[in-house]
Amino acid sequence: MRQNQSNAKLLAPESREEFDGGRLRPVPLAGICREAIDEASLAHPGHPIEFEDWDDAPGEWDRDGLLELVRNLLSNALSHGAPGEPVIVSVIECSEEALLAVAYRGQPIRDPFRDHLFDPTRRGAWSSDRLGLYVVKEIVRAHGGRIDLTSDDSATLFHVWLPKRRQSSASQYGAKGERS
Repeated sequence: MRQNQSNAKLLAPESREEFDGGRLRPVPLAGICREAIDEASLAHPGHPIEFEDWDDAPGEWDRDGLLELVRNLLSNALSHGAPGEPVIVSVIECSEEALLAVAYRGQPIRDPFRDHLFDPTRRGAWSSDRLGLYVVKEIVRAHGGRIDLTSDDSATLFHVWLPKRRQSSASQYGAKGERS
């Protein structure tokens, strides 16, 4: 229930205005990941989670939004990863961006599903995770970042690239919210 309420708050229009106007704070991405990993480890004590924090990767972000993003990616990895295989979370500072990577072994996400994986309105295999992954996509978008997915027989890997400083939405978007 808490996650559904949290997801609804993150997607509400007033939250986006609040996000654009004042929820951005200096925060280390590695600290957010540690918190989400601690929570996930308590909820899934038999499933190993490894954390590779090459840097603290500080940036001006919405801490609560990024915490939800990491929780959702971990939840997806723990649900679909092979039992006993570790989920690996990595944080790397890359000049003007930070990279968050979440990797796990398990059944690969085949091409037909990848095209619609972040669409919560589609039904079929993986449909239960689509709201969580849609929330991930929207949080990444709100931060001006991007998300990439690679999945094959060896592993599934989500890469989230986040700019460390966010331009204001007024400078990025015109009056109708279209990219200028």
